[in-house]
Order: sequence, then structure tokens, then C-alpha cells
Amino acid sequence: MITVSLLGAGNRGLDTYAKLAQQEFDDVKLVCCIDADEERLMQFKESFGAGDEALYKSTEEFFEKPRQSDLLIIATQDTSHYKFAKKALMKGYDIILEKPVALKVGELLELEELSNKLERTVIVCHVLRYQKMWQLIKQTVDEGKLGKIVTIAHNENIGHYHYAHSYARGSWRNKSTSGPLILTKSSHDIDLMYYLVGSPIKRVASFGSLSYFHSGNAPEGHGERCESCAVKDSCPYEGERMYTSFGGFFPLFTKNKYTRRAVKEGLRATDYGRCIYTMGNDVVDNQASILEFENGVTATFNLNAFTRRMHRSVKVMCEYGEIRADERTVEISTFELQPLFSGFLKNKLHLDRKVIKRIRLHKPWDFSQYLGHVDADRLFVKTVFDNYRQRKQSLTPISEAVHSHIAALALEEARATGQTVAMQEFVDKNLSNAL
Repeated sequence: MITVSLLGAGNRGLDTYAKLAQQEFDDVKLVCCIDADEERLMQFKESFGAGDEALYKSTEEFFEKPRQSDLLIIATQDTSHYKFAKKALMKGYDIILEKPVALKVGELLELEELSNKLERTVIVCHVLRYQKMWQLIKQTVDEGKLGKIVTIAHNENIGHYHYAHSYARGSWRNKSTSGPLILTKSSHDIDLMYYLVGSPIKRVASFGSLSYFHSGNAPEGHGERCESCAVKDSCPYEGERMYTSFGGFFPLFTKNKYTRRAVKEGLRATDYGRCIYTMGNDVVDNQASILEFENGVTATFNLNAFTRRMHRSVKVMCEYGEIRADERTVEISTFELQPLFSGFLKNKLHLDRKVIKRIRLHKPWDFSQYLGHVDADRLFVKTVFDNYRQRKQSLTPISEAVHSHIAALALEEARATGQTVAMQEFVDKNLSNAL
């Protein structure tokens, strides 16, 4: 039996990791929950049959008690991850830690060092490493038939409604209270490129800004809240319409109550009902980055809010072929030469690449494609607990997460200063400044 405590009973902690663990395993038992929200604690109690003595509104009270479980899931707000992870390690817990691990270079390295010193397991929730698309790309690269990776072009298309919800109105809208977008949203993506290349990042450059979601673009006559706004009918981000439309409904502020009434009440009571142009948000809505790895591989990474669909797409260019993928299909092709006449026709018809494999990742009736992170959440939970039971190394250990997190912070430094940033110099500077 693996026992688990949950610190942070929100969307990722309770609705995702805890409930998936309950669905997938008979020998994983959720025993404690810590959250300041009474309603969320009651949801945990009902879902897992916990007694009142296992519910904590105070983290201080929880950490004062003897160790309650084998594992502690930490899924609180970003700024608290470092503090709680450090306490948990000192208390003897192994940890499943939501990203970002921490927001400063020194804190990242301290947690890695502490986990090694205490011989504790820290599994970082870089769930996309487990996604079918990325697993297939990694397998193809490692087989070596396409030769070594030369360069990567990767795009994270946040989706206009997801950005509006989470990064203009939501908890991740300010760097000072959460962190830069390249870390809080895209540590996944930096980690994925590092995972594919298999070499540390050497130096980075980056450019980006908050181009649209600010007061300068507020329509004339707008109100402070959507409900009473004179121009709400023409605003694409009006709260009620946004949260009851296909693709735009995020029930986080309704606490999983899927009704129009719950949406209206939630909008009145929270920041999600405020004008999206006057939130005082400061994280970028677009960022273009360049990375150079120590083995000579280069990569470009484009992060932006201005897409209709929320998805990732990538092109991995190798010595003898390329891989193209977009979460729906993976296409693997080689540079094999074609006969003159048929090759000419194929070129004109844009069929000139020698496709050796085109894989549709999900059948139309496969509903797993609609689950969290295209089913990566479930695969992450399943693999993590299987490996933990067998004492196998995690696919997402803290050591690799720390490197990709530091790279993300270096990218933000490069964007803010307009300079190319060398990774080792960036680390040294941050550590010396912390003394």
C-alpha cells in the first residue's frame, strides 16, 4: 500500500492527480488533505472517505504532526512550492511536486541538493514527457535511423481563451506573485527539448512582450466588470459568454459546478468577472526564443497566446530526415532521393518527402485524447506510482527539472535585457547575488 497526502486541493491536486490515482490503483490510498478552502476539503472527504482528523486548513498544523504518508503531492500556488517542498523533505516525505519547482536559481539548486542529501524522491509534474506524441518522437530519435538531431522548431500555442483565463485574469498574471510565463507555462517545453536533445543547454536568447492584453487596448466605454460593461456584447473576452462557450469554459472558479448560475455567481465573486484589459497583468503574451545546447544542437521556441486552438506542434530536423508532430499526428520522413520524373511530380504536388511513417495518435472514438494534456496526466500518474512501487527512477526527476527551470529563468533574463545569456554565467551570477 502506498499512502499519499495532498497539499493543495485544486484542479491539479484534487481533480487531477488524486482522482486519477484513485481510479488507476487499488493500493494507493489518499489519507490526508491540506487546503484553506473548506469546500475543497469536504470534496476530498467525500471522494476518499477521509475522517475530519485527516483534513487540515493549516500547513503549519500538518507539518507539526509526524509524517502522515509515504508521498506528499504538492499542488499549491507557484510561489509556495519551494517552501513546502523543503519542509516536506525535512519531514521525511517523498514528493510529487507540481511545476514550477521554485522561482529562483538558488532555491532550485537547494532543493535538488537537499533531496540528494536526504535520499528522498522528488518527482516533478512534467507530465508531457509521458504523452504519446513525445514518447514516439523520443523513441524515433533514439533509434538513430534519422541520424542526430541538428535543430528543433517548437511552438506552444496557448490558445487565446486559455491565456485570457490563466495569464490575463488568473493566478499567473503577475511575475511577482507567480513567475514569468516562460517558466510557469513553458517549463514543460524547455524540458521537452532538453529531453529530446539529451544535452545541457549552453546559452539562450529571447524576445517578447505584453502586446495586447493591457489597458491600452481596452475598448472605449468599457466597465470595470463584465456584468455592468456597456460594450460587453462586442467584447470577445466577456466573462459569461467566454465561460459558457465551447473551448472557453474553465470551471475552476465555480469549484466544479457546471451550471450557468454557478458561472454568474463565480464571475461576481472573483477576478474572472473583471475587465480583461484592466487586470494589471504583466506577463508576456508572446515570446520567441533561441537555445543552443552543449552538443551543438540549436532550437527555436515560439510561445504565444494568439491561436484559436490550444496545442503544441514541433519539427525535429535530423541529419537524414525529419519528424513533424502536432498532438494529433506524427509524421516521420527521410531525405531519400526520388526518380527524376516521379520525383518532379511529387515535388510539384508537395509529396516529395519520403514518408516512412505517418501515425494518427488517436482514433476518432478514442476519448483519451480529450483527457488532461491529451491523456498525459493519466499516463503520468500511472507510471509514477508503478515506478515508485518498484523503486525505479522517475522519468521526471528533480535533477532534470532543475536544469530546464534554470534555462527558463535564463530565457526571461535574455528577454528582459536583450542580451544572449550563457547558462553557467547566469547560474554563477545568481548564486553570488544570493550571498
